[in-house]
Order: sequence, then C-alpha cells, then structure tokens
Amino acid sequence: MSMDENSMRLWEMQASNDAAFKLSALMNSSTALKMTKFVNATRNEKFEVMYKFFAQPTVCDDYSDLLTVHVMNNKLCPLDPAKPQIRCRVGCTPSTDIYLAVCKDPTTKRITFRYP
Repeated sequence: MSMDENSMRLWEMQASNDAAFKLSALMNSSTALKMTKFVNATRNEKFEVMYKFFAQPTVCDDYSDLLTVHVMNNKLCPLDPAKPQIRCRVGCTPSTDIYLAVCKDPTTKRITFRYP
C-alpha cells in the first residue's frame, strides 16, 4: 500500500498496566490500519505497542484513557499537558517511506522507544 502524498504515518507507543484493555481500545480506533509490532507482557509490566496510521499532520486522536505518545510529522502531539512528556524525534530518508522514531523520557534520559 503506497503512501498518499498528503498523508503521513503516525507511530504510536504506549506503556500501560493492562495490555489487553489498552490494546482493545487502540484496535477499535477508526484510524488504526494494522498492528505492526506488539511486545506482549503480563499485567503490571511495561509493554510497548506500535501501530501504523495514515493521518493528516493536524490530526491528533484523543485516547484520553491512555498514556500515549503520538509521533506525527516531526512533532510530538501531546495528549495531556498534565501527563509525563516523552520527547520524540522522527526522521525519514528519501529512499523509504518508513519513519525512524526515537523517544526519550526527559526525567530519566533513557530511550523508551525506538523504531526500527
């Protein structure tokens, strides 16, 4: 499936205590095309999940019950200013339509998510 020129990919990462509930909420999203990566975890363990989206740069889906990081068009789309911020950088090479994402927790300075 080729990427439309006016569209872009949205990569999403989340950490949660209840994998099944959060995964279900994401899969029910109207913008979720398919799950590209899922690292399974038991309850109360951190897990990461990544989805591939096509969305306009101005679109910011509101998953109000999720601690979610949206990486869109080289910008972080903040879900809630009161929640912890995770800084993300996104880049793309001309030879591929796959975005490269690195997310860091500014408090611990550790990388929380990297793709690919």
